Amino acid sequence: MPYSPELQPEEHLWLLTNASLINQQFASIGALEEAQAQRCVALKAQPALIRSTILFHWWPKRLHKRHVPKRK
Repeated sequence: MPYSPELQPEEHLWLLTNASLINQQFASIGALEEAQAQRCVALKAQPALIRSTILFHWWPKRLHKRHVPKRK
């Protein structure tokens, strides 16, 4: 199967989430999950970093929502 990471941008987030796990041993799967969860919370506060990792130059730009007058 061909590899197309551009079609699944979340694959690029693994580099960011796994960085905090490198060269560590965890006593349990729960400890691993907790470390991963803490890293995800920290990343959530850095939307520019996430955007720079997954936003490809060829993606369409965000469309602005059109203003539609309310009906009476």
